[in-house]
Amino acid sequence: MATKRKFLLASTVSLLLLFTFSQNSQATIYEWNDFTKPFTKQLNVTVPITVEVDLPDFIFKNYREIPLVFEHSGLGFNISSGIRRSGTLTINEQGRSQRYRFGHKQYSDEPIRLLIKTKELKTGLNKLHFRKTSPHSWGANYGIYKMYFDLPDIEKIRTVSSKSPSPSEIDHKKPKSQSPKVQKDIAPPKIVITSHDISRGIRPIQNQKKVRISGKAYDENGIVEITINNKDATFDEEGNFETDIYLKMGENQIVVSAMDVYENRANKEFTITRVASKTPSKAKIVKATAGKYFALVIGNDNYKYLRKLTTAKKDAEQVGTILKHRYGFDIKLLLDVTRNDIVRALNRFRKKLREDDSFLIYYAGHGEFDKVTNKAYWLPVDARSDEDTNWIIVDTITSNIKRIPSRHILIIADSCYSGTFTRRAVTELVSDQKRGRYLNKMQAKRSRMLLASGGNEPVSDIGGKGHSVFAKALLRGLAGIDHKEFTAEELYYQYIKEMVAGSSEQTPEYNIIRNSGHEGGDFVFRKKLASVEQEKSWEDEKIKITLDKMEIADDYPADIRKIVHPDKKLPKPKSGYKYAFCLITMNKIKNVHLVNLEDSILISEERNNYKSIMSVTTGINFMKYSLRYVVTEGAKIVYVFLIPQHAKPDKLSFVYYFKNQLKDSSIEKGKIEIQL
Repeated sequence: MATKRKFLLASTVSLLLLFTFSQNSQATIYEWNDFTKPFTKQLNVTVPITVEVDLPDFIFKNYREIPLVFEHSGLGFNISSGIRRSGTLTINEQGRSQRYRFGHKQYSDEPIRLLIKTKELKTGLNKLHFRKTSPHSWGANYGIYKMYFDLPDIEKIRTVSSKSPSPSEIDHKKPKSQSPKVQKDIAPPKIVITSHDISRGIRPIQNQKKVRISGKAYDENGIVEITINNKDATFDEEGNFETDIYLKMGENQIVVSAMDVYENRANKEFTITRVASKTPSKAKIVKATAGKYFALVIGNDNYKYLRKLTTAKKDAEQVGTILKHRYGFDIKLLLDVTRNDIVRALNRFRKKLREDDSFLIYYAGHGEFDKVTNKAYWLPVDARSDEDTNWIIVDTITSNIKRIPSRHILIIADSCYSGTFTRRAVTELVSDQKRGRYLNKMQAKRSRMLLASGGNEPVSDIGGKGHSVFAKALLRGLAGIDHKEFTAEELYYQYIKEMVAGSSEQTPEYNIIRNSGHEGGDFVFRKKLASVEQEKSWEDEKIKITLDKMEIADDYPADIRKIVHPDKKLPKPKSGYKYAFCLITMNKIKNVHLVNLEDSILISEERNNYKSIMSVTTGINFMKYSLRYVVTEGAKIVYVFLIPQHAKPDKLSFVYYFKNQLKDSSIEKGKIEIQL
C-alpha cells in the first residue's frame, strides 16, 4: 500500500512539473504588421517566440527564396563560458527535420541571413517560430533586436502587381486561348568590376592573402542576388556590391554572379594571381621621419550667393576624423568659410610647418574652371557667380605651397582643379622588397601632389550614401587599405580611380602640381595605432558610457596605470602580439538599480574577435543580490586585450546586465557597441 502511495505521489509531481514546463514554454506571439518594413521589437528568446506576418500573393510569383535578416545579441560559441548560443526557426507547421538552424561558429554579433524557400510559406498569415536549441540552459538565451526581409525592388513589384486592367482593356469576345502573352524579360544583368582592371585579359596580381572585390550589377527590373565565388555579396539598391575573398597561392578563379527578379543570371569571370611575399631586409624597410603630419580640412555647404551643397561639410568632418584617429594628423577643420579664412589658415601653416613635416590640404566645395584663361578656382561661401573678387585661383594655392618648407604636400580636392599639373605614370609594386625601396625613395624626395575628384568636368555632390562619390571612395580607402605605410598614388589606384569613374560621370585624377617645387617624391601615409584619443560614447535610456582612450602597448600606459595599482605589471606579450588597453567611464546610470558589465570583445577590421583577458574597475559596490558586483556612476573600467600586432581594432562590444528593482528576481540584458 505504501509503495502504491509513493507511486501516485511521484506521478502527481511529474504531471505538475510537466504542466508547469508546458505553461512556461508556450510561445509568446508578436505581430509584424508590415513585411516591407523592419520588425524592431526586442525579442528575448528565453521561451519559444512566434512572429506572425502577412505575405501577399505577388511575393510568391516573383521570388523563389526570400532572405530573412535579423540582428541579435552575440550568437555562437563563447570560449570563456563554454556556452553555445544558437537557435532554430520553424515556419508554420514545418516539420522538425526541415526547420532552419542558425548561429555562428564563434561568438559574434554579425547579422544572421537565412534564405527561406517560398514554398514553405503561404499567402496570408505566416507564423515564424523562434526557439533556442537548448531549452534547459538559461545561458543559451539570445535576443533579436531587428528583423527584415531583404527584398530588392519590393515597392516597384508591389505597385505593378496592384494595378488591375480597366474595363476598356478587357475584350470579353476574345477567347482565353487568344489572349496576348505577357512578354517576360529574358535579358541577363550586366556586371562591371571596379576594384580590378580586368580589361584586355589582364590578370591582376596581389601579394596579400585577402582581396576586396567590388563592382556594380545593372538590370532595369532590379537585382535580387549577387554572389562572388558562391558567397553572398552585400549590395545596395543601385547594384553596387563588395565582399572580401581570401586568396590561395597562385591563380585564383573569381566568379561574380548576378540574378534579376526574373531569375536571369549573368556571370563575370576573371583570375587573380597571388604571388609569394618575401620579408624585406631591415635596411630596406622605410623608416619614419622625425616630422609630424598636419592637415587643413575645408568643407563648404552653406553658400550665400550660390547653390547650397549637401555633403561637403560631412565629408570634411569624416576625412578629418579618420586622419586624426587612424593616422595621427594634427587637424585644422574649417567649415563654411570665406576666402580670407582659407588664405589666413594657409599663411599660418606656412609659418608653422618644418622641413620634415608632411602637410595635407582637403577641400570640398564649389569650384569653377574658366575656359578662356584656362584657370581653375575654389569658391568660398562668400563667392558670387558674377564676380571673382572672392574666388581663390589655384595659382594662389600653388604659390603658397611652393613657399612652405615641408618635404611632402598633398592636395585632395573634391572640386574642379585642373590645368596646372602633368601626367604621372603608374608604379607596379609586386614584392615587399620593391615596396620598401619605393617608399624610401618617395619619402626622401620632395613631393607636391594633387588628388582631384575630377578634371574640368563637373563633379557630383551626392551618390555615396550621405557622401560624394569621391569622398566615399577616399574614406573607404583610408579605412580599408591593408598596408601600414603606403603612398597617395597607391591609395588612388587601389581604391579611388575605378570606384569613382565606375559610379559617376567624373574621372578622378592623381598628378604632379606643376611649378610647385616637386622633385619626384610622393606623400606617404603611415597608420598610427598607439595613443589614439577616441572621444567615442554609447548611450541608451539606462546608461551612458564613454571610451576615454584606446592604446596599443606592451604594458600599462602611464595615465592608465594611475587607475590600476601602481606596482601592477603585465607579463611581456608573446611574440607577434601586443596589448590593447581600453579605458571607459560610466557617465550616466538611471532608470535601473543594478548594472554589471561582462563579455567584453574587441573586434578588428579583419572580422576577428578578441575577448578581454583582464579588467580593472574603480567605483563598484559588492552586493548580496544576484549580480556579482555592481558598477556605479562615474566608475572607470580598464579592459585589457591581447591582439596580434597587425590587428586593426574597429569596434568595442560588451554586454551589460541590469535590474529594474532591487528585489526583482529577473535580470535583463542589453548590448553596447562603440565604433572606434
